[in-house]
Amino acid sequence: IEQLRVERPFTRIIQRGERFNFSDLIERFASDTAAPEPPSTEPVRWILRDLQVDSCSIDYGSDLLDMPIRIVRLDASCPGMAWDQDRIDATVDLELAHGTTLKSELTYAQAAGLYDVQATLAKTPVHWLRPYILPFMAIGDMEGMMGTTLHLKGSVADPMAVALSG
Repeated sequence: IEQLRVERPFTRIIQRGERFNFSDLIERFASDTAAPEPPSTEPVRWILRDLQVDSCSIDYGSDLLDMPIRIVRLDASCPGMAWDQDRIDATVDLELAHGTTLKSELTYAQAAGLYDVQATLAKTPVHWLRPYILPFMAIGDMEGMMGTTLHLKGSVADPMAVALSG
């Protein structure tokens, strides 16, 4: 595929406990008991060049969150990936409904399952941190905005193997 461009997709995700509004689809296709075809000894050769997602919006509501999360704009790009290319590079820029912005550059090494992310977060309300601080500190209200630059490295195989600086 020389170019794949997706413009203005919208997704609504609703979570109630451990179930999502698409859990029935996962269960339906995961329970397919058709006999698998014997695997080919040749790798499937595929190339995807110039992947672009423009102006995606996502609404995520959950009974586990104090408030829904609404991404009003998500732009993503990847210059290319292929069956014989271990490294995947991508950029993701997004804006949340209340004004928070995130600009990030990602690198993923497929064989090792290692990722490296450089991200800049801006205009983030500090009251979002309150639930994470309350178990450790007695505080009243939190107001204001924050921004940060983060560097995150880790492994998809071991979620606890994470290094974060910023």
